[in-house]
Amino acid sequence: MDSKTWTNALRVTIFFLLMVMVAPASAQTNFEKLRAKFDAGEVFEAEFQHTYMDSYTQETTNSEGSVWINAVGYKLESDAQ
Repeated sequence: MDSKTWTNALRVTIFFLLMVMVAPASAQTNFEKLRAKFDAGEVFEAEFQHTYMDSYTQETTNSEGSVWINAVGYKLESDAQ
């Protein structure tokens, strides 16, 4: 193997090792940030749209509303509730 091929192989190996080591660390950090927000009492809110299609009759039902999530539970509010 010539020196250029060996150098390129070394670069790829180092890049791969860095990616393997960095990815789990950043995922852990994001999880810890989310947990801290829940621990601080924050409530996350989102709007949703849902379509259900009955596989037998092909009838569809649409609904939309809001969902709130906190550390101990969630609440859904839609036009059907």
